[in-house]
Amino acid sequence: VEEEDTERKTRQAWALNAIETERKQRTSQYFLDAIATTAWFTDTISSFCSEYEIVCPYSHLGCRHIFQRNDLEHHLRKECLFNREAMTLEKDSVVTDAYEVMCPNAVLGCIFSCPRHLLQEHLKEGCQYRADGPDEELKERERSLE
Repeated sequence: VEEEDTERKTRQAWALNAIETERKQRTSQYFLDAIATTAWFTDTISSFCSEYEIVCPYSHLGCRHIFQRNDLEHHLRKECLFNREAMTLEKDSVVTDAYEVMCPNAVLGCIFSCPRHLLQEHLKEGCQYRADGPDEELKERERSLE
């Protein structure tokens, strides 16, 4: 029982961390998308001459190449190994039905994991943390008050 509690807490911590990381990434991306269309941003970027030195956009993956702004397209198409790695990762990350997933209610305490194609069945029938929806929740509350 203690081992199960430890495993559940570890999975919950992992799930919460994954949720927070994704939230931060989405917030950052939303900010970049919103600012990229502003006149200020466009004027600032276009004011840089083409010889302005920049770092590779894949520096977060490990590329340490520094080059002139006008060489960006060439670097990404011909030289950047990390760009190819990113594209390969995207292609290879196809999720199949056999892919093992955690119950989305792991943050609530569910420790169930299963192949992806069985997840809907678990959520409908077997998850003790499932939400039946607002209508069912209201009925349950009314029953408990009686």
